[in-house]
Amino acid sequence: MRTNVKKFRLALTTLTLVALMLSVFGAVPTWAGGPWYVDANTGNDGNDCLSTTSACKTIGAAIGNASNGDTINVAAGTYAEGVTLTPGTDLTITGAGRDVATWICPSDGYCIDGSMSGYTGSMSYEISGFTFNCRSDPAAGHGTGIGVRKARDGSLDLSIHDNRFVENLASADSTHWATSMLLCHNRVAARDGSGNAPVHIYNNIDETLGGMTMSNSQAYDIYNNVFDGCSDAIYNGHGCPDTAGNTFGDHHIYGNTFMNASDAVHPGGLTPAIDWQYYGAGDGTHLPSIIEDNLFQDNDTAIRFVMDTDMTYPAHQVRFNNFTNNGFAIRVDGAYSSTVNAENNWWGSVYGPQDDTGSTEGLAPCEGGWNCDTCDKNTEPAGQLGDKVSENVDYCPWSLATLWLNPCGGWVENGENVTVDVMMTSSGFNGVEFDLEYDDSLLTFVSVVKGSMWDGYDTNVMQATGGGGTIEFAAFLQEADTTLDVTQAQVATITFTGLADGESDLTFANTIVSNPDGEELGVSLETGCTLTVHGHGSVEGDVELQGRFVAGGSLVHHAGASVKITGGPGGGFEYNGSTDASGHWEITDVIEGDYDVEVEMGRYLNAERSASGQVTLSAGGSVDADFVKLLGGDCDGNARVGSLDAAIVGPEFGNSDPGIGDMRADINDDYKVNILDCAILGGNYGKVGPLAW
Repeated sequence: MRTNVKKFRLALTTLTLVALMLSVFGAVPTWAGGPWYVDANTGNDGNDCLSTTSACKTIGAAIGNASNGDTINVAAGTYAEGVTLTPGTDLTITGAGRDVATWICPSDGYCIDGSMSGYTGSMSYEISGFTFNCRSDPAAGHGTGIGVRKARDGSLDLSIHDNRFVENLASADSTHWATSMLLCHNRVAARDGSGNAPVHIYNNIDETLGGMTMSNSQAYDIYNNVFDGCSDAIYNGHGCPDTAGNTFGDHHIYGNTFMNASDAVHPGGLTPAIDWQYYGAGDGTHLPSIIEDNLFQDNDTAIRFVMDTDMTYPAHQVRFNNFTNNGFAIRVDGAYSSTVNAENNWWGSVYGPQDDTGSTEGLAPCEGGWNCDTCDKNTEPAGQLGDKVSENVDYCPWSLATLWLNPCGGWVENGENVTVDVMMTSSGFNGVEFDLEYDDSLLTFVSVVKGSMWDGYDTNVMQATGGGGTIEFAAFLQEADTTLDVTQAQVATITFTGLADGESDLTFANTIVSNPDGEELGVSLETGCTLTVHGHGSVEGDVELQGRFVAGGSLVHHAGASVKITGGPGGGFEYNGSTDASGHWEITDVIEGDYDVEVEMGRYLNAERSASGQVTLSAGGSVDADFVKLLGGDCDGNARVGSLDAAIVGPEFGNSDPGIGDMRADINDDYKVNILDCAILGGNYGKVGPLAW
């Protein structure tokens, strides 16, 4: 009987504690805090969605649960649904990978639809790891993978990467086609003081007929994507509304491949790979954009500018691109056409481009060109001209050979090795010589070796040396009547070791590309390349674990909280540490850069510094991440304080160690479960982590 009474009293204590908290702090909150998990195969939208074993079935259900700043992790599977983004609820939506996670868009609708119109706050979204089937229904006239648009009143940070966009191409025609990304009217956010863009579109594969649309927007970086078969792979219109107070342009499009754009998609019209159109009043601010280091291959029209606005046009630069086997490389149309700077491109031939008649009669001589044959374009061999350009294209000088570095803006840790490739596009050559200058107070030369471009040929490497700030390389083919025709080929690989913190310029000098007759071919060289050596420093801070005091306020202990910092160059570094008894922590030998900081402790809500709260570490320095207080009560570790935690504390109320059956109930770690633990739990009831730091 006494045992039954005790059990009854314990149950009553638990129920009373829960009832008290509900009456004081309100009903149990909706699931919140994340991260959220979705699994089309094993999930159920009735689950809490807070683990892989209790995942939602649909992405929409997870978004419905999510709060600002949450992450949604989507498992491999097929998802047929459309979801809507809410301005002010920043989200990261991460698929398991574009090869295993497929998202089928509604007929004539969006997979992800986000209209930011009228929202004046900041917005941030990251979307990656899916194949978006933008138009799977053959009868559908249209369909869109991702639509994040109309951020014209508040600033938008947007990252879309490592996705694939497809549609039902068998049914595609001029009235049935899909758009991969509709990203129009996002024009409030500009580049920051370091030149970083707010919108990043990278590492995607786009195989839709309609490509992406980014009209009336500002400051996009679009890089390392493949656009295959996209007519209007990038459509950028200007004019809605082209009024004072609106800023457009300042885009950087680089390192992409554009191929197989066909004008046949819309008979009677042009659908270039890149279509840049002006049709407004011209009263807005129009900033210049850069299109560089891209491959344009087998497109009917690679780039078109349409200038129908009476205004002074921004000084766009189209440079260091490889145009190969396109009908038109660049054309400039419109009632107010002005000259586009398209110097230093490879036009598909050492003899340069041709006019729209297939000859050179419509093109002015390339005064000051690379050699006499190039200056007098009427001497070129028949059939060996490059791609076409229209009037108002400044194509001269052009590249007979283009050399560049990959990466152009790399980095290395002090004391570690890094490789840099010398890359090349050219035709009809058999020898290459170059010097590369570097800062030998920051970098130590290790080696330079010939690249894969020379594989399979009898090659004589005349020079492959370095030191003292200059690397020298020279090689040629020892085969009679043999020449090379290469696109984005590897000439040589250079290895450096980081010696001291700083940024070294990497500059080509004394560069020669030769044909078998010993004639120099003109060379276009990439400029502005650097290699940064990053040093190390330390990050420290202090953590208070709520409630860990004895009577009179004496410190009990704050040891054992886990600290993780992530970020640094490229965002791929992670360091870990823990607090001592005073709550202090320090992590040393951290590479310089910007870092998120997260602190975790069992029975407490975690806290983090991220985004604008990141810490910035300089080489040789130490940065203080400041003080943070972790709030107790998250006994079950699900990043929220609620009834499930009360159900852990209640049965242990009044117990002392070693009589505590579930030590998670002892929130303040004083070896007894009493009103102090209940006070912490009650005071934080309904709160979710991570806490802002």
